[in-house]
This record gives sequence, C-alpha cells and structure tokens, in this order.
Amino acid sequence: MGFVGRKVTVSKDSEGKRNNPLVDDVNRSLREDLANFQESEDDGRSAVDMYPDEELLERESKEIPTLPETQEDNPSLAGSVKSWFDIQTTIHTYLQKSFVRDWKVTASVNGFRLALWQVAYKDAEYEQQLWTMYDDYFQSLTFLSAKTNNTRLYLKRYPELVQLREAWEELLHKQKRVLTRFSIAPDEVTAYDAEEHKVAVERERRRRELEENQRLVATRKTLGKTLAWVNSIERKEIITRGAKVLSLDSAQRTWAIRLREISELESAEVRDVDNIISMMNHLDKMIQNAPLKAFRVAEVEREFYTFTELQDELATYQRSVVPKSEYAQMLIMIEDKVPKLWASGEWPALEKALDEISEFVNKYEMLVRSELVIQNKRNSYMGDERNKTSILSPKYSSLGSIRQFMPLVRTMVSAIDARDTYMAGHSDLVARYSVLIAKKLGWADENINELEIAALLHDVGKVNIPEAILTKTERLTSQEWETIRLHPYYGAKIVKPIEALSPVIPWIYHHQERWDGRGYPDRIAGKNIPLAARIISTAEAFTAMIAGNFHRPSMTPMQAAKTVLSEKETAFDPEIAEALLEVIDAAEEPDAGSGVSNSLGILPLKD
Repeated sequence: MGFVGRKVTVSKDSEGKRNNPLVDDVNRSLREDLANFQESEDDGRSAVDMYPDEELLERESKEIPTLPETQEDNPSLAGSVKSWFDIQTTIHTYLQKSFVRDWKVTASVNGFRLALWQVAYKDAEYEQQLWTMYDDYFQSLTFLSAKTNNTRLYLKRYPELVQLREAWEELLHKQKRVLTRFSIAPDEVTAYDAEEHKVAVERERRRRELEENQRLVATRKTLGKTLAWVNSIERKEIITRGAKVLSLDSAQRTWAIRLREISELESAEVRDVDNIISMMNHLDKMIQNAPLKAFRVAEVEREFYTFTELQDELATYQRSVVPKSEYAQMLIMIEDKVPKLWASGEWPALEKALDEISEFVNKYEMLVRSELVIQNKRNSYMGDERNKTSILSPKYSSLGSIRQFMPLVRTMVSAIDARDTYMAGHSDLVARYSVLIAKKLGWADENINELEIAALLHDVGKVNIPEAILTKTERLTSQEWETIRLHPYYGAKIVKPIEALSPVIPWIYHHQERWDGRGYPDRIAGKNIPLAARIISTAEAFTAMIAGNFHRPSMTPMQAAKTVLSEKETAFDPEIAEALLEVIDAAEEPDAGSGVSNSLGILPLKD
C-alpha cells in the first residue's frame, strides 16, 4: 500500500520542534526491536552480546528517510510504513545473525576436517552428504549476502522484501541444520573409524588364522607323507643303513612323543602356530635325515668293530696298546649314546660323538696293526702252531683268484655309497639278486663269482659324477642326465687296469642297455647285450622298485617282480624276467624255510 499524497498530522513538541508521528513510531519500534532481540537457538544472550556490529544497525536505522510533514493523520498508512521498515530491519538482522553463526559453522567444519585427518577409516558416502549440504548452504549465503548488500532495501517494494526475508529465514534454518550436523560429525567420524577398525582387526585376525591353518595343513601333509613312507617300510635297515647299534623302533617311539607334543600344542586354546610349524619341520627333517645320519653311524660302527676285532686278535697274544678305560668309554658311546642321539635327531651332538669315536680309532688302529704284524712275524719264526692268519691275507683265497679282489671291490662299493647316501647298500642288493637269478638259470659257481663282482661294481663309475647331481632331489636337466649316462663308461675305465677283472668290464659297461635297444651307452638290443649285463640290469630295476624313494612308493617283492615281467621284451630279457619271478615266488612259499636275509634285510630269500 503506497503512502505518497497521503496527509499526516504534524505537531510541535514543548520545545517547538515539528514532530512526525509516523516516523517517530517507526524509529522507536526499530530501536525497541534491536534492544530486545535475542537469538532463539542460543543461550539467552542479547543482540548486543551476539553482534559486535550493532552500531552499524543503529546507524542504518537513523538513516531511514523521513516522510514529509503533513497535517493529516492516516493510521492505515502508518501501519504499512512501519511494516515496510520492520521487514528491512529484520533482513538486516538476519544478515548479521547469519554472519555471526557462520563463524560457528566454519569452526565446526574445521573440526570435522581435523577429525577426518585423524582417522584411518572414512565413510565416503557420509562425507559426500555433509559436503553437499555445506556447498548448498554456502552458495545460498553468498547469494543472499550479495543480494542484500548490493542493493538499498528501502528502494525495494514490499513484496520483494517479503521474498527476501523468507529467503533469509530459509537460509537461517539451513544454517542451523548445517551447524548441527557438522557439530556432531567429528563424533560420528570417530565412532565410524572405531567400528571399522574393529571390523578390520577381526578381518585381519580371520585372514591370519586362515593363513596359519593353511600353513599348518601343508606342513602336516608333508610330515604325514614322510611318516607314511617310514611306516610303509618293514625293511628297517633301509632307515638304519644296517647299523647294528641303531633301532628304528626306538626312533619311532621318539618320533611318536614329538607328534604327541605337537598335537597338544595344536589343540591348546592359545596356539603359537610358528612354533608348531617349526616343530613339524624339525621332525620332518629329522626323519628324512635319519637314513643319511644312519649311514654315517654305520660307517663309524664298522670302523670301531673292525678295530675291536683287531684288538681282540692282538689280545690272543696277550698284548694290548689301548687303555681299557678309554676303550670302555668309546664302547658305551657307540652302543648307548649314539643310538639315543640318532633317535632324538640331535645331529650336532651325534656328529661330535661320531668324530670322537673316529678319532679314537684313527689314534690306535695303526698301533694295533703294527703290533699284530710284529707278533705274526715273531710267531712265524718260532713255528707257532696256532694257525694264525695274517690280516693282510685275502679273505676269500679259497674261492679262486678273482675272489681275492673282494676287499678291493668292497672298498670301491663303500666309496660309491659314501657319495650317494640314499643308494647306500644298493650295490650289495643288486649283487644278491643277480646271483640268485644266475643260480636259477644254472650258472656255474666260477661264473657266478664273476657276476657278483660285476654286480657290486656296476655303479662304480658314479664316483666320477658330481655329487650335486647324484644327490639332487628335483628333476634332472637334460645335460645332467647326459652326465649320469656316462657312469657305465667311467666304471669300465676304472676297472680296466685290473687285469684279473677284465672279464667283467663289458658287463659293467652295458648294464644300462635295454632289450628293445633304447638303453645306453651303445643302444644295443636283445642278445647283443651280454647275458650278465642283462641280469644286472634286471636285478637293479627290481631293487629300485622294492626300495622306493620319497617320490615313488616302494613295492612288495612280488609286485616288483610282476612289474619287471610286464616289461619283458621291452626293457628286460623275457627269460631273465621269468627267472626273477620264480626266485621271488620260491622265497615267498610258506615252507621255503628261514632262508637267507640279503644285506638290507628286505626279503628272506632261499639259497
């Protein structure tokens, strides 16, 4: 409603000043509103406390244009003008109020940002909602502030002022919501981070538990394979390597105790998985290394008891060069301490004990031998009738000239076993089965003696093969296989200088040939292969089948013999394969008698 042209009654006060009732009423109302204004959502503080720019509001109220003086009084016009002035004052008040509250908003936003920097886990969707709300509020504040500050409100029409006031009211509500949300945002961010941290810790715990279980399963599986391999072997001397002081049963009892300890740790409420896996790996290595360490024990055992025989022989002359207390100490060590250390897998202590025994033997053996030679010579001069045999005499002189080389052959076989410990005893076993097959084929004793020598020396060429290749457990490369295939050639070359062994050289050289001509080194076939070489080839394959290894399970003698028979006319001579089956079949007859055990105790065989 306009006011131009309307008359307003103007009076004079006691001092004679002209008064305009409408303007006075508007100014008075503006001052009262400013004095009594309080922010509803704050703690009852006055506008003077809340707004440092109140002087600006006072100044603006004084600059409101006054109406022209008139003598007519129009109450309706006065009310409209007062509303028009009130709405401008309200807009200015909202503007100042928004600026004051915006400081709080800014402080809350900074607190929220600081909280985000201090947490590890963030809710991206929650952050996006807050920043969208803040952007909307900030744009509205910027727009309304510019619109309010860049125009003179008293030039605007009343409807425009109403719209602007409503926009400010909406902004203040929006500002309040933003302030509320950002004020509680740090707590919500911290709570979310704590919850996510718990979830992450639990997830990591489950992942670690799964990984530990997988490691346990894999380690247990490996240990299980090793235990299964040991349990499948009834031929205990494969583990003990023929050492008389060692007992597989004693070792298995020790292993069983270790397994129980591991099981108890696995079933405990709090498990140390790394420790359990370490114990499993240690037990697995202990079992796998048992044959290798047993070979060393067997070697020292032979040295010690050979020395003992020499000492006993010297004792028949009432002579002794070894202190009894020292010998007794070594005897206790070899028969009591060494087996316990071997069974418990205490390898460093075992090696130390074996070294002490070896040093003892080396210290006194030459003295004993020298004294024996002296005593033998003295008694030969005196015509001693005790039928003493010199320790230097061939043990098998009665069996023919070639048998005189048996000690040398045994020495060479020991050299082979020392280089390839997992095949220790293999040559003895091949020789044993070769002799049995030859007897089944009706060979003469003299030829059998030569065959036994050849079978014992069939792998002597491996002394020229690098030990890294002989003991390699992974698949051999083509070049490494070519090196392995040279061992028949090396074997023949080693034996060649010994004239008495010349008949067995072709047998050693051709023992890797196959009946179908696919063998090596010359790829000859059928009966072009020397008969003795064919026998050794068959016996060697059979021995490997019943021994087995970590990669291939062992077979029973009958299974192995049937496998050889199934490959006759391809790998093996059919006649020899059938002879082997007959040998095994006869050995397994219930009435075959006690038989004669071979060197590894694999099968009681009938002579």
